[in-house]
Amino acid sequence: MKKKLLISLVILLVASLNYTLKYMLAYIVFGVEKYNTIPSDIRNILIQSQIFLISIITTWALCSFSVSKTATILGANKPYFQTALWALLCASPMLIGGSISLGLNHMITAKDILLTSVWAGVFEELVFRAFIVGLLVRLAGWHIVPATLISSLIFGWGHLYQADNATDAITIFFLTSIAGIGFVVFYRLWKWNIWFPMFMHIFMNLAFVITNMGTNVLLNNTGNVYRVMTIVLAIILTIILMYKKALPDFNADTK
Repeated sequence: MKKKLLISLVILLVASLNYTLKYMLAYIVFGVEKYNTIPSDIRNILIQSQIFLISIITTWALCSFSVSKTATILGANKPYFQTALWALLCASPMLIGGSISLGLNHMITAKDILLTSVWAGVFEELVFRAFIVGLLVRLAGWHIVPATLISSLIFGWGHLYQADNATDAITIFFLTSIAGIGFVVFYRLWKWNIWFPMFMHIFMNLAFVITNMGTNVLLNNTGNVYRVMTIVLAIILTIILMYKKALPDFNADTK
């Protein structure tokens, strides 16, 4: 019991860095004036890369410094190529439909794709799903519901920067929190395979970046239609694979 409590505290402490690390950098490392001169995208990468590395190192330490156990507990030991193809299929309405009906965003750069699509998907899924939820459930013995709620609320709060007003803030927080719950469900149903929610996240963000779906996560009406189609496809695929006993039941043992 004491060991699981200690593990829980360590995980939650690392999770809290999503809020506190920027203040440490501003007030302790750089100083406020110098910190504010750093471009916002560079600040974000600096913060996120450190949280990413700390999460991996913490997991490695909690897994007795075993690389294989670390990969297993994070769900990174699963087949990734086939999983990426499944995710690409599910995201095809957003990628193909969005490109055809909404047109391509000709202002995008390789940097936009790398940061908003690839890096965002990798960072957010590893930290919010694999690290926070995965470790709280699989190492600390938490029930999946409170672990999911904590992760999703932090995830939702982290997207509030996209809001221009209070109404948008509430909507974005609600939408991204629900999205966080959805990614956890896929993570669990895919046998703790982090690659499926990660690639889904990457491809959905890619569609947002390369097409004219909107300026923030709320998207425009057409973009939301394609997003719903993508989510429905992912649900149908998961149910089919579960029916074929290729995936476990949601209430199965969480270990």
